[in-house]
Amino acid sequence: MGRLKVDSARDTLREINPLVEVEAYNALLSRTNVLEIIPHYDIVVDGTDNVPPRYLLSDACVLLGKPFVHGSIFRFQGQVAVLCTKDGPCFRCAFPAPPPPEIVQKIAVGGVIGVQPGIIGCLQALEVIKLIVGKGKPLIGRLLVFDGVNMRFREVRLQKDPDCLACGAHATITRDLPDYEAFCGLRPQAASPAPKAEIIPNELAGLLRETKPLVLLDVREPAEYTDSHIPGARSIPLAELLFHVHEFTWADDIVVYSGADTRAQQAAERLRKFKFRRTRVLTGGFQSWLKAA
Repeated sequence: MGRLKVDSARDTLREINPLVEVEAYNALLSRTNVLEIIPHYDIVVDGTDNVPPRYLLSDACVLLGKPFVHGSIFRFQGQVAVLCTKDGPCFRCAFPAPPPPEIVQKIAVGGVIGVQPGIIGCLQALEVIKLIVGKGKPLIGRLLVFDGVNMRFREVRLQKDPDCLACGAHATITRDLPDYEAFCGLRPQAASPAPKAEIIPNELAGLLRETKPLVLLDVREPAEYTDSHIPGARSIPLAELLFHVHEFTWADDIVVYSGADTRAQQAAERLRKFKFRRTRVLTGGFQSWLKAA
């Protein structure tokens, strides 16, 4: 979070309640600093939006004896639990292995419904208050799952895993915390060469003849596509592209084309921002394909 945003949030909280103190850390939470930051606080609340930080926070909370109020959301769904207490499970007990990278990708590009953070965040805040005042029955050993589409709650029992690497009887995770990006299969391979940004018509024709797996996108308008298009191409106008990114995977070989304009380049830039690194643009657009045919 940038310094201006932090200052703005601090001022807003002070206006709501002058007794609230906000301590900002202008650094990314990591395995190198988490064990220095968490000891200053009594309860850790999960406000992350990715998988590796959850394992990081959970492991740190186990080592430091801090309760971890977990919360996560995806589209219309959400879940809340109180983890890492003395007798309760930790995040690794509930999720011993991280989800496959393609599932993480779907979460990353699938987005959330705007009201979901408020709903799940309020439930987390309630659990924090219960832990502070010692009242009620916290969600220890219980995962509360919220279905916003059907407006339903259900509860899943969580058990402490005696063989858990973090909190089990023979735990192997120590203060020398592991590489969580690598553990979750999300660390990019820096040594791998950057993918080609373009593909020429003859090369594309060769791929189509070999029937190799390929996502071919025509980002022109529907009328242009109907008039004529490359066989096997899927019509997704540039303006609608972001509504379809959840339908692709990061492993897809994607080729984008348009007419003699910049729409294909714009589409490729948007896809690469969502980590679709294997995205290429047809050199010269559809007109070059027709000339080479």
